[in-house]
Amino acid sequence: INIAGFAFRNFKCEIDDSKEVKMNLWGDDFEIISDLKIGDQIFVQNMELFSEKGWVKSSCPFLLAKNLDCSLNFNFHKMDFWNKIIPISGSGSGNFSYKNKEITSKGEFKKLNFGGHELCGVKYDLSPQKNRITLESAKIFNINFDKLELNSSKGKLALSGKVNDVYSLDAHGDVFGFFDKISLEKCSIASSQNEIALTACLLDFMAKNYKVDCRFSENKSQKVSLINFSSNSQIVNFAFQSVPIGSFAKFFNRWGPNGELSGSLKLNAENGVFIGSGDLLLSSLMAGRNLLKISAKMSGDGAKILASLKNRNDEIAADVFLPVIFTASGPVIGNTSHRFICHVRGNAQLERLLELPDNADVRGAFNCDFQLSGSLANPYVSGKAQLSKARIAIGDVLLKNGNISLAANGKNIQVLSAEFIDVNKKKLFISGDGVPFFTGIVPNIKTDLQLKFENFMLFDSDNMQITVQGDGAITGPIDNMLISGTVRIPKCELRYFELPDVAKDRDIIVVNDPFLYNPQKRNSPEKDFFTYNVRMNCPRINFSGNIFEMILSSNDLLLSSHQDQATLIGALKLSEGRLDLFGKRMPFTKGWATFRKEFPFEPEAFFSCKRNFGDISVSLDIKSVPERGAYLNLYSNPSYTKDVILAKMIFGKELKYLSIGEVAQLANAVASLKQRGYIFSLLNTFQNVGIVDNISFSSGENHSSPLYSDSQNSGSSQRRVNMSAGKYIHDNIYLSVNKKEDGASFDVDFSITPRVSIKANTNGEAGVSWKYRY
Repeated sequence: INIAGFAFRNFKCEIDDSKEVKMNLWGDDFEIISDLKIGDQIFVQNMELFSEKGWVKSSCPFLLAKNLDCSLNFNFHKMDFWNKIIPISGSGSGNFSYKNKEITSKGEFKKLNFGGHELCGVKYDLSPQKNRITLESAKIFNINFDKLELNSSKGKLALSGKVNDVYSLDAHGDVFGFFDKISLEKCSIASSQNEIALTACLLDFMAKNYKVDCRFSENKSQKVSLINFSSNSQIVNFAFQSVPIGSFAKFFNRWGPNGELSGSLKLNAENGVFIGSGDLLLSSLMAGRNLLKISAKMSGDGAKILASLKNRNDEIAADVFLPVIFTASGPVIGNTSHRFICHVRGNAQLERLLELPDNADVRGAFNCDFQLSGSLANPYVSGKAQLSKARIAIGDVLLKNGNISLAANGKNIQVLSAEFIDVNKKKLFISGDGVPFFTGIVPNIKTDLQLKFENFMLFDSDNMQITVQGDGAITGPIDNMLISGTVRIPKCELRYFELPDVAKDRDIIVVNDPFLYNPQKRNSPEKDFFTYNVRMNCPRINFSGNIFEMILSSNDLLLSSHQDQATLIGALKLSEGRLDLFGKRMPFTKGWATFRKEFPFEPEAFFSCKRNFGDISVSLDIKSVPERGAYLNLYSNPSYTKDVILAKMIFGKELKYLSIGEVAQLANAVASLKQRGYIFSLLNTFQNVGIVDNISFSSGENHSSPLYSDSQNSGSSQRRVNMSAGKYIHDNIYLSVNKKEDGASFDVDFSITPRVSIKANTNGEAGVSWKYRY
């Protein structure tokens, strides 16, 4: 038996003369047991649902037919088996009761997922008199909520919480029925910079009537923007007045250009289809503060959109007609055989027009007269497009001095010529063609492109340089392309610079390209934009940081895809290198790093360095295990404890001969060897070993200055211990932090000569000091 997508097997039903029924139904992963009595109404004496993923039990008999008065207890370990009826997954327990058309329920869910939204730490208590729902965190429409609390009682509603870690949420109003209708008297989402306020907000879910006035104010300019939205089953109205696109996109955790949207759109329902028209004006959208005018007209056949941009130097126009009609349930494709047109023509300098995210840039002279016609099932392309003097940057990938020329004739879009030239006059060539097609209402292109690198500098930035030679290919649709090939990387240099909050970050970000490496995607179901099958030969890879240098090589690395994400497979071998351990240079004697597909860009690794100090040989082994961090092992021959090894290594003395200051530095050195981190955080471990150049303890008076630790205050006998630690960031600039009982301060010491320096600190003190530097 198939019911609502559930498959029942081994169905057993027993009926006796009293019309009592005993039923057992076994499904793929659950079992239903029920005792019924059939008459004018069906009287359910017992109902139980069992599964390895949870259970539901009726806590008292109930009636089926004229009304459903029931009480249920439930405990779901995993709710995904319920998805066939209710698209919700998660885990939780509680009870539910429906009597006299009133709902009472109480429960707790560790996690709930529905429609792409995620709720965590949900607790609720619902009754006809009072409702309370709390959430530890939630992500709804890409907005992050924390400590969300919803209360309703006697027809009143109150909502509070944090939004995107920056905004505070405060709302209250009237509620009718079981949240069937909500009328908000006030709803504000405010931060120190701006505020979003919803006024005249009416949400009638049963009648499908909605009305929202949204006011957006920015404190610095005191400018108020307005969005008006109203809808019922027959009419939909939108109105925008100076709405800042970038600020609104930031609120939804997305990037948007710094432009303003004004205009209106009105739609009326006829025979279940919304038709109408509107005009929108986007000002300051482009880099040159241009005006982009958009007119839209929607009919029963589809949507026609006209867009035009014109200024003193540039002119771009687009005419689009698509057989897309809009209904109450959303847009749908109309007659797929209906002819449509998309005509784009223009002549512009892109650097004056485009405003892109910080890690992306496109420049060049753009010339286009391109037309897409025919039908969705059988599109026809014609025209030409050209981008000259092109400069395209995505993260550390920089393509410049480029010329791209495309021509379309019928079914194909052909690359007539495409090449980019790097700083060394080496070239990257692109050839091939594409075929347009449609997925739903979205145009796409199946590509078949060939790449050829001529010692091309593919990555070129302050912290990364990679030269590539060889051949590759790009195939598949644009929204999921496969990049494949065999390349040689004669030059690969990665420099590590210390970053804020470095303990939370991997020290080597392999590529800034968001499609290739995005740590947040590791726990996300979204696919990467690209898939990979690229074999690489890397004869020399240079790693360098503040206190280490390494040269590695690999004969066969594979940039591939695992579980829809980019991954690296293969091994690196250490050729040579050194580590400055507490100011002492120790050469690496051996080392390797192995990448596995399950741990993208996080290898299992082992490195060892060794050096003789007087009468002992000191070794340091560094081992990395994915997701467990790095482990350090310092040992010597003859065998000594770590403090003895470091005393001999750093100061060349026995422990008993160390001064108080040297003992303090030794304590810091021992402590730093216990630090752990992620790896490529192997390199992070290198950065943390011996990172402090000096640490000292001193006793002083309550009012002694951190600049002058030898100053005395004869009026007070109360003494205390101060601690300071510092590091030279340049040959003549020393930064230190000073920790005292009354707080901490930061000092800057700028050396003019080896014996004279200027000092200043965060307490507002400054002076000139004589000193000796050891």
